[in-house]
Amino acid sequence: MAYVKCKIHEKSHEPYLVKALINTSSDENIIRKSLVDKLGIKYRDPPKYFKKKMKDVLGIVESLELSFRLKGKDKLVFGSDEVLNDFVVCKEPKADLVLGIPWLWLRETKIDPYNERISIYGGVIPFYKNLSDNSESDIPSLNISQGNHTLCKTKRKKKILKSKAPYYFVKNDTAYESLSSSSSGSDSESSSYNVIVVKAKKRN
Repeated sequence: MAYVKCKIHEKSHEPYLVKALINTSSDENIIRKSLVDKLGIKYRDPPKYFKKKMKDVLGIVESLELSFRLKGKDKLVFGSDEVLNDFVVCKEPKADLVLGIPWLWLRETKIDPYNERISIYGGVIPFYKNLSDNSESDIPSLNISQGNHTLCKTKRKKKILKSKAPYYFVKNDTAYESLSSSSSGSDSESSSYNVIVVKAKKRN
């Protein structure tokens, strides 16, 4: 599993540092209930179909604001489609914050497992390796006001991507297109990939 560090921005609380799990097998973005309560984040009741889809769903946080360290500066990331920025509130998810397919796709995230990093908006975010740390930790209220952040906003539209790359593979209902190729072929462990959403087939 790969983690990155980011800050959650909520009006009722100072920016809060957390480890976020990059999960390309998750159809939803997810946030832990205890973290929502700690930061005083409001959420609405989930639709009925969500309760059938996810048994432990408690609510929906609409358009959660996150910032990442990009090119030496904290940058707030926004999306043109608020629905893809929503986070499902669960009591015991795999991590305090899970960045699923909706969030990754909206930001055209490139996952580079070989160099242990992801990139969004042309900026590189390294994987967080010190997993022995607490899952969440406060940060000092120094240089973290919204005025000290650069805004990043994508204009990506909600549609299925068509791969034009010479090589791609599918895993866990998610397609990955290669960003590099050579005459000798592409190695899945030494290449960078774009996340592409593909529709999963229903199983009997």
